[in-house]
Amino acid sequence: RVLAGIAARQSHVCDLHRRAALRRPAPGHHPGRHRPGAQAPGRRARARPRARLGEARRPGPAQPLGPDRDGGGPSRRPLVPLRGLGGGSAGRAAGGVLQPRRLHRDPDAGGRTKVRRPLPRHGQVHGRPHRQPAKRAPARAGLGLVGVQHVVAGARAVLRGIAVVGDGGLGRLVHPHDLHLAVGLGQDAEPFRNRRLGARERVAGRGLDLKVAQQLEALLAQPVSKWALMGPAQAEHERWTAAQREQFRTDLAAALDGALKPGLARYRDAIRKEILPSARSPEKAGLVNLPDGVECYRKRIRDQTSLDLSPEELHTIGLEQVRTIREELSALGQKVMGTSQVERIQHRLRDDPAMQFKTADEVEAAARDALARAKAAIPKWFGVLPKADCEVKIMGMHEAPQSTIAYYRNPTKDGSRPGYYMLNTYKPETRPRYEAQALAFHESIPGHHLQIAIAMELKDLPEFRKYEGVTAFVEGWALYTERLADEMGLYSSDLDRFGMLSYDAWRACRLVVDTGLHAMGWTRQQAIDYMMQNTVLAENNVVNEVDRYITWPGQALAYKCGQIEILKLREEGRLRLGARFDIKEFHDVVLRNGALPLPILRQEVETYYAERERAK
Repeated sequence: RVLAGIAARQSHVCDLHRRAALRRPAPGHHPGRHRPGAQAPGRRARARPRARLGEARRPGPAQPLGPDRDGGGPSRRPLVPLRGLGGGSAGRAAGGVLQPRRLHRDPDAGGRTKVRRPLPRHGQVHGRPHRQPAKRAPARAGLGLVGVQHVVAGARAVLRGIAVVGDGGLGRLVHPHDLHLAVGLGQDAEPFRNRRLGARERVAGRGLDLKVAQQLEALLAQPVSKWALMGPAQAEHERWTAAQREQFRTDLAAALDGALKPGLARYRDAIRKEILPSARSPEKAGLVNLPDGVECYRKRIRDQTSLDLSPEELHTIGLEQVRTIREELSALGQKVMGTSQVERIQHRLRDDPAMQFKTADEVEAAARDALARAKAAIPKWFGVLPKADCEVKIMGMHEAPQSTIAYYRNPTKDGSRPGYYMLNTYKPETRPRYEAQALAFHESIPGHHLQIAIAMELKDLPEFRKYEGVTAFVEGWALYTERLADEMGLYSSDLDRFGMLSYDAWRACRLVVDTGLHAMGWTRQQAIDYMMQNTVLAENNVVNEVDRYITWPGQALAYKCGQIEILKLREEGRLRLGARFDIKEFHDVVLRNGALPLPILRQEVETYYAERERAK
């Protein structure tokens, strides 16, 4: 994940590509028929786009390696990103940086996926093709910049995103040359979008920068043969010959060792020598410590939540939510543990070994049982159900040690693969029993799978919207379903309801801590102390969470904001329609347009209520 610095600089290029893909050529204009640099007849010269503030100028995304299978003209189809969703850090909902590619078809569909742009010949590595000749190396592995998981300031382990995308595509490989991993060639890597920001303390705090540097050092100390990036080369490719598998392994190792590893070394050196000396201290963790920090944070709130709320409003909402959940936790603790003291309840949930799983099989069995019960119950609560199935899939060992506890992977549009609830069973003794069911409902049914699979199957929805997400909607829906599951009778016991309250308290604390850090001058330690007092997360998880909020201002607000808005809309419907309120219809209305900004969702739901009122 330390490649976020590379991927973040691609955002402007990504926007340009998206607009170009949706724009058809003017009549009489034939792409490719004019000499380089010439102006097309009848068209005005286009000014070169200026890089955004803080972005390094780049000519375009790094060229992938591999055979030239399709060198056709510019694509006219929408760009469809490869993506994932996860409970905390995987994919865009928890930090994914998407780098779209021009595709002929759904990227998750079975079979070969062709890229609509010329690819270099075998052995070519393009680091900076506009400045130097292409270097030749045995690199048939096909490394191309598709998308890199967002770094969360070292909160999780390095480079997990590569393994995720690589693993997700393995089932679709027909030939070794078809693989395009989500990684940029290290030759073209600059450690930060603008190094001058470091001199003005406009980078992550000192402790977070140090954490990333230490992760890089640990990674670089290993031979590339032990990197998670080599996972695809170790997998079984039944359709490949032994020679093809060996060539793929050799080429991938050569590309990593010759291109990516030196780039990561430069990244580490830049952090140590240029950034750390001027990085902010933990006492100045938030944006509020920058001259224009508060205004910047207000814009981040709008971007992440799609709502016009001030930091003060969100902070107040968070405090009220935390107070309410503590009362619920106290009442449940009295019923189950014989104590209403929240501190004693937290201590037992954190430290009692009986609250943790003992084996990986137990973790898997709990997930499968929860998913099976949810599948049986949803017809009573939803009118429209997806055709795509959802299955539990255990993360591979190339991924699990560095991964989050679970995440969701979309089904394919053509039905060749179901949706997957990707479950981490690594070190089961660290997995709380009481959280297993809430986690399953969030990631699979009625959470992410139901919402995303339905969106993918909507016939009138534009293709790009089937794969694009709005964090406040996507994660807000999944958090809403954790409470909905209790109404559906899906929690097996009161102990499992502790998991529901634990997760809800965690997301409510985000409203308080994120705004505290970035608008009210909280220190890093203040944020850690508040999370420890009001959640049942272990201390190491709390530290990682706080570091995430410092590095990614505003993103963590989206979860609770989305849940609250859906609950408000539902309650308004009960008041307006009374006995005519239909929970199945409400859920169908919420999901029938795919992921929406929350104000647009409100318009849609209120329109539905008005139509029902007129139909008296």
